[in-house]
Amino acid sequence: MGLASIGLSVVLYVLGMYDLSGQGDNKWIINLFNFALTIVFIILAYRAFKAGGDGFMTFGEGFRLSFTTIIISVLVGLVWLAVYMLVLEPNYQEYIIDAQVAQLEKSGLEDDAIDMAIGWTEKMTSPLFMSLWTIVTSAVFAVIVSLLMSAFFQKKRPLFPTNNTIDSEI
Repeated sequence: MGLASIGLSVVLYVLGMYDLSGQGDNKWIINLFNFALTIVFIILAYRAFKAGGDGFMTFGEGFRLSFTTIIISVLVGLVWLAVYMLVLEPNYQEYIIDAQVAQLEKSGLEDDAIDMAIGWTEKMTSPLFMSLWTIVTSAVFAVIVSLLMSAFFQKKRPLFPTNNTIDSEI
């Protein structure tokens, strides 16, 4: 899932559509596609888990599987984020700040307010902060998605197995 997400990001970067500023027109489409990608990979993980076991999956097993899948994917994706911010676009922060300044000036804020907002933007768009923010928000997202997905896809083991035993043949 992490590699597929990186692949999508690289394609968007090559096409000139990768935008960390959040100002792009296609941001909602990319977010929707990433969400769909997450759901598909979690379903594939659930299927593999059930096929590799006894065909059942408890709520806890499903939660652990999907949460771990998302977190590992995010950690792999952070490699792309680091490469993007430090190698491919080392001036990405200036682009984000320029977009922020244009938006703030259009809203009619005074220069002092704009300066304060830009100061916060500089802090919040540093590679360290963006990486930490990505981990925290992804963990919250992973909990919510994992709770919903595991509740929907769990398949409880029966209390009394229906397999044939010696007693059932008598």
